Amino acid sequence: ESESGLQRTIEKIGRSVVPKDTARLTRYRTRLAQAGFHDPRGITILWGAKLACALVGLFAYPFFGFLVQRVLSNMLIVSLGLFAFGFLLPDFWLYNRIKERQRAILNMLPDVLDLLMVCVEAGLGFDAAVARVAEQEDLTRSPLHQELMRMHLEVRAGRPREEAMRNLGER
Repeated sequence: ESESGLQRTIEKIGRSVVPKDTARLTRYRTRLAQAGFHDPRGITILWGAKLACALVGLFAYPFFGFLVQRVLSNMLIVSLGLFAFGFLLPDFWLYNRIKERQRAILNMLPDVLDLLMVCVEAGLGFDAAVARVAEQEDLTRSPLHQELMRMHLEVRAGRPREEAMRNLGER
């Protein structure tokens, strides 16, 4: 996947403003994973987007006043309000993305559990059943499929099944 110039710029901005607090970074990393973003640069890009949106919000109102050639009242208050709104906008987007993904996983769960039961009752082991269900073509676009495939790959790479399943639950 190719990166756009905008994404590179936002990532550069993000590097300068990413918090150094480990607890906050862990919380954002978890939220990004819950939203389906596993790229290690995700936190940097998110914080770059937060600052970019905030700056757009800060200068949007004065720029609008310049375009219509009028002196706008309460320019500082409105600009600071738009700055705060712009700073929080990526967090709202991330929250909505997490909720949307959780809803999709919840809707797909009964079908996946049924398929797992059929596979296990047919004699497959649990790991083989997970692999078989993860390969189903009608499931490949669902977030649950992606997470099951990720868990399957973690187990194949040598991670203990208990730990892989715990990671699945956290994501």
